[in-house]
Amino acid sequence: MTVLESLRHAFALAREKSPGFTEEMSEEALQQILALLGGEQVNIPKTTRGRAGRPSTIPKHVEEAAYKDALCNTEPIDLIVSRHGISRRALYRLIKRGPRSAE
Repeated sequence: MTVLESLRHAFALAREKSPGFTEEMSEEALQQILALLGGEQVNIPKTTRGRAGRPSTIPKHVEEAAYKDALCNTEPIDLIVSRHGISRRALYRLIKRGPRSAE
């Protein structure tokens, strides 16, 4: 599906949900978007939430403890992940990005 087809589909869904949004309004909005983006490559993410689209399921205190262990200890990674109950991938991601900041 091209970007143009995607936009037309999105506008059709908007017209179904909002009867005040007419065909003329959607065509005008489409023309404005095309004029604004004319010729540019556009990447539309699948989600608007977070980096990977899913919130972390690891409790914050576990993230912080695992991160601290990974940076301060000389133990093998296998021991650290089994102690904290997280995957190797999750630990490597923590080492790369750091634990979540206080919100």
